[in-house]
Order: sequence, then structure tokens, then C-alpha cells
Amino acid sequence: MTSFSTYRGYVCLALLLLATHAAMGQDALQEPPPCSQTSKSYTEERCLNDLANYYWDKGKHDDEVMILKRLLSIQERKPGPGGLDLATTLRRLGYAYISAGRYSEAQPVLSRALGIQEKALGQYDREVSNTLRLLGQAYLYERRNAEAEDSFARALTIRQKALPPRNPGYPDVAESFDDLGVLYESEGKLSEAEGSFEHSLAVREKSLTPDNYLIARSLDYAARVYTSEKKYREAEPLFQRALKILEQSTEPNTAVDVLQDYAKLLAETNRTSEAQSLRTRAQAILERNPR
Repeated sequence: MTSFSTYRGYVCLALLLLATHAAMGQDALQEPPPCSQTSKSYTEERCLNDLANYYWDKGKHDDEVMILKRLLSIQERKPGPGGLDLATTLRRLGYAYISAGRYSEAQPVLSRALGIQEKALGQYDREVSNTLRLLGQAYLYERRNAEAEDSFARALTIRQKALPPRNPGYPDVAESFDDLGVLYESEGKLSEAEGSFEHSLAVREKSLTPDNYLIARSLDYAARVYTSEKKYREAEPLFQRALKILEQSTEPNTAVDVLQDYAKLLAETNRTSEAQSLRTRAQAILERNPR
């Protein structure tokens, strides 16, 4: 026999699905979400997890937030202290808040996930660094730069300790250098940004194949800072190398960034027609692959 609490959960889920279907309008009719009812083998928790993935894929992050909050409420009712599954859902919820532009709501959720992970895994675990990185992004988007720098720096320290050069996760170290570089660049601390991006490039060159688009991204970051410092001779070869990589390993967002940043250098060095040519190429990519 189905218990009252289980029945109430099914009713709540049905109402939740109706609300999200209504919010989606015609999209819901054309491509319905992955589940509409639960069973003993397909629990409400699994259903909500699948729905959250569905809305993430669709870029419907406010709907994803609503689903993850419902999933979180179920996990919080389970007996015993909150575990790593709860921390994972909290981090997903924090990421969904960030993706929806709701940065202040992301911060307490991610801080709570961080506390659970540090207690369960220790302070130098890779998962802790991943949560710290998201927390840093939430702070950065609100221009809380001191908190962002602390989170990014802690994430970098953990990754350098937990992910040595021969570890498959070693490229994550470059990601943390990028985070700090972007922060320093936004603050006008160009020498610090330059150093961070140069470290990022060194890590990626050591750990990735030469045609990997992430190397092109590091090249673009470094060249962009050189351009801001008027170091055009240092910047231009990096832009050219990045474009050569992207001819073999196309990644639309990185290609657009490289083309636009290189165009800025060309414009600043009075090569107007070349700059316009690159901007035209970037616009063509954006039309095919809207951000």
C-alpha cells in the first residue's frame, strides 16, 4: 500500500510538472520532459534528477532551479546527517543559480556544499576545489573580488596539490590559473594577469595535445593582456598560433573570442581592413552558433 507521505510526494511532483509544462508553452507539447510519473523502480528522486538534467540541456535554468530545490527537499528529509549526495545537489543548485544570473542565491548554497565536502573529504580534495571555483565565480559576477580571489586561490592550491602533472586531471590547474587571470585583468592588474595566463598556457601545453582548443584559449588570454599592455609584438604570434589551432579543432566560442581580440590589436596598430575581416569572420560564426 502506498503511504500517505509517498502519495503526497507524487501529488507534489505532478503539480510541479504541470507548472513547468505551462511555463514551457509550446515547447512542452513538442518535446515533453523525460518523466511524468514515478514508480517503485523509477522513484521521484530519479525523476527529478532527470528533469533537472533536461532543463539544464535546454538552458532553462530557472526551471532547473525549481526542480533541484524539490530534489533537495527530499534529500534533506532522509534520516542521518547530510552526505555527499546532498552536497552534489547543493552544488548543482548553485551552478543553476549562477547560470540563471542569480548570483547572491548561489553563494549560501555553494558554501553549504563546501562545508559538507570539507568535512567528508578533507580540505584538499578535488571535489572541494570544484565547489570553491563555482563559489568564486558567484562572487566575481557580483564584483566581490576579495572573496572571489580567496576562493580561486584556494581552488588552485588544492588542485596543485591533488593533481600533479601526470594526473589526468592536471589540466584543471590551468582552469584555476585562468580564473585568477580573469579576475586580475578585470581589476587592471595586468602583470598579475599576464603571469596567471602564462602559467595556464604552460600547464596546457604540458598536458594536452597541440591541437586542443583549450591551448588556443590560453594563448588568447595571454595575447589579450599583452595587447592591453601595448606589447603587440608579443601578442600577435600568440593570436596567430591560436587561430591555426582552431582551424583544426574548432570551438565556436573560443574562435569568436580569438578573432575579436586579434581584431582589437589590428585596429590599435592601424590595420583597419584586416581588423574588419576578422570581425566579419567572428560575426559569421556567431550567426551559425549563437551564444
